[in-house]
Amino acid sequence: MVDPTYFFDRLSGAKGQPPHPAMVSAMIPNILVMSPSPALNNRETIAAVSDTLFPTSRALAQHALSNLDSRVIDLVTAAMLRCCGLSAMGRFVDGWNENSLACGLVWGTGIGKLGHVLGEFAPPELRSADRASRHSREERLRRIRGKGQIVPPPTDATDCVQRIHTFWCVYIADRANALGWNWPSALDYTEITTPLPHDSYDSPADLVDNSTLEDFMSGRSMDASKDGIFALQVKSITILYEAARLLDKGPEFATPDKTAHLLRISKRFMATMPKFTATNREDAVRYSGINDTWMTMHAAMMLLHGKDEVDAETPEEEREACDKGIAEGIKMCDCIDMAIAAGDTELMGYDLLSPTSWFITGRAMHHYARRIESRDPAMASLLRKKISGLIDASRKVVSLVSFADL
Repeated sequence: MVDPTYFFDRLSGAKGQPPHPAMVSAMIPNILVMSPSPALNNRETIAAVSDTLFPTSRALAQHALSNLDSRVIDLVTAAMLRCCGLSAMGRFVDGWNENSLACGLVWGTGIGKLGHVLGEFAPPELRSADRASRHSREERLRRIRGKGQIVPPPTDATDCVQRIHTFWCVYIADRANALGWNWPSALDYTEITTPLPHDSYDSPADLVDNSTLEDFMSGRSMDASKDGIFALQVKSITILYEAARLLDKGPEFATPDKTAHLLRISKRFMATMPKFTATNREDAVRYSGINDTWMTMHAAMMLLHGKDEVDAETPEEEREACDKGIAEGIKMCDCIDMAIAAGDTELMGYDLLSPTSWFITGRAMHHYARRIESRDPAMASLLRKKISGLIDASRKVVSLVSFADL
């Protein structure tokens, strides 16, 4: 969420404005979790520091908004850091409130509308051929209706990249919160023009890649073989969220055709996703993001097959969809076993995002086990064993914070 080099450049005065104190104070409790010091990285210290600094951060942010401070993007970051910190302590209602604040500020900062902006900082020969026509169209549109953006545009590529990454961090957290509560997300992907994130921007070609999430969800751009972990996470959590919403919308919106569309996208995406092939602890932790994406996708597939089961027209189709849903749930649990077998026995490579998929899967598997008890007791027993494994995994992840207890 915060690039260290960019942050310290700002802190030293070498680039841009100094970081807003609301962001700095919100960073500290999150940094304590990474500390090697047992005195700092423990549940009581983190809770005490959070209780002191999060209200301070919130008050500073409110003061900044009241006085039209131009560092609004810092306030978005501060809200997301408070959201993550509070959620880690199991304070989900407080975390959702901070999530809503960040999403409310996103459109005002313009970080969700950065389509083709990064290309302005690319070499002229790499810029889009239709750049002039895009400028003309945008200019004509703004004569009719102005943009509600309250911060200046990015000054250079580094600034723009930081904004892109900030936006997608907000997006992922918003989707995770929405999945946790089973509530509608505050951000609509059809409104987003900001390109999908790259893990790095070492190549000039990265500056002109304007692939969007809408391109992916419409099926126009499905190749995941060159995606970084960041983009994989954005795509997978979007599919999981859309699958979950199909189970909570009315039948006139959540049609079988929409389920089939999401299943097609999911299968094509998974066919090109990189495999998790770690064989030692170091690689298991380093590439945990890939494994996490597979977990998310298996959870999404399980929900989609569950929706197919509800819509099934015959007992045979219903049984087939049920069996497919169970199989995907087992595959998700197998991803955890793969991480442990590769050496990440304490699941150090996984964060607050992972238990979201685990809870969704575990809850569904509990009901699958009860439903199939009479016709397939052996499978029901296996599902309960897998659920116990999910509980053990949840205890290991972020074991120093209250979230683990919940």
